Amino acid sequence: MERRCCILAESYGILLFANVFRSNEIRLITQSMALAERIHALFSHAFGINVPVLRNAENGRYIIKISDATSIFRIFDALNLDPDVTGIRLNSALVEQPCCQGAFLRGAFLSGGSVADPDARYHLEFSTPYRSFSDALASLLETLSLTPRITMRAGKYMIYFKRSEAIEEIFTRAGAHQAALTIMQAKVVKEVRNSVNRYVNCETANISKTVEAARMQNRAIRRLLESGRLDTLPETLRQTAQLRLENPEASLSALGLMFSPPVNRATLNYRLKKLLELSVQLCGEEE
Repeated sequence: MERRCCILAESYGILLFANVFRSNEIRLITQSMALAERIHALFSHAFGINVPVLRNAENGRYIIKISDATSIFRIFDALNLDPDVTGIRLNSALVEQPCCQGAFLRGAFLSGGSVADPDARYHLEFSTPYRSFSDALASLLETLSLTPRITMRAGKYMIYFKRSEAIEEIFTRAGAHQAALTIMQAKVVKEVRNSVNRYVNCETANISKTVEAARMQNRAIRRLLESGRLDTLPETLRQTAQLRLENPEASLSALGLMFSPPVNRATLNYRLKKLLELSVQLCGEEE
């Protein structure tokens, strides 16, 4: 196990998000057997108490309930909490050291946090019904250079993050390095996918422009050919027109390589524009 101060800090983070945390009863309910076992081990080391873990046969949830006065006194005494003070408050003295801050975040997330699938979106949140505690937790997170947002949902305060960097930092501080790595990997995959999509979209747009330009060029050249005007043009324009008609969908780069010697894009573009202009002039003369 970790240092005692960190064990206390993690236990404290778990308790602050317990289903019930009062001077006459403490109750935690979880669907995770691993979390139930960790709570059992933590409380044994932190408070010297043996808490029973019960399993609800109907819903499969694990229940940790502490109601005897001696065990509750040990918990409040170890955490230096006043049992006569009602409501949930954050004792900042328990989370002063960096190691304890990470342990506290670990306990808080295990007990009251949730995270979305990073492949779908970036979202990590803590849920509590207490306004004062939500503000105190947000202030603590800000001191760690983590700036959360707060909103209400179903009567509870949600302290949440939507930036992948903040979620990575929380997991890293909490010692969940594999989870932080998963977020990083998901971000890299998304960035690569977005880059590929942008490239494909750009290429698709370029291809569409190329096809449309080639269609207009072919139509203009056929108009010149049918009118007999093409035969009166210089050899370079006639050659360009012939190659375009024979290769109606070729790009300028590919078409330029068909000349002997090859023609660069700028020269070929100039020739094709000239053919378009001559076609437009022809239309005006016919009108």
